[in-house]
Amino acid sequence: MSKKVVIDACVSLKWRFKDEDQIDNALYLLSDFLDGKIDLLAPVLWIYEITNALRTAVIRKRINLKQAQNDLKHFLQTGVQLLPPDIERFDSILSSAVAHQISVYDMTYIEL
Repeated sequence: MSKKVVIDACVSLKWRFKDEDQIDNALYLLSDFLDGKIDLLAPVLWIYEITNALRTAVIRKRINLKQAQNDLKHFLQTGVQLLPPDIERFDSILSSAVAHQISVYDMTYIEL
C-alpha cells in the first residue's frame, strides 16, 4: 500500500509552470506518484484552484488559452484522487480556520 500524500494546488501547478520557485520538490512528488510510490489526494477544491490559476495565467499572458486547456487536460488525467467534502467536518474546518487564522480553503487541505 502506497503512502498517501495530500497535494495542494500551488504545489501541483509547479508541474506545469517550470519558471516557479522551488519546483524540485513538486517534481519529486510527481515522480514518486507516477512511479507508484505514493498516492496523491486532494479535496475537489483542488481542480477549481488549478483551473482558476490557469485562467489567471492566460489573463496575465503567461500562457495562451490553448496551453491552459492542454495543461488542464493533463491535470485532469494525472490521477490525483479528488475527494468530495465531508459535510460532518465543516464545523471543525471553520473552527480550526478561525483558531489558526487561515482560510477555510487552506484548512480543507489540512483537514484532509
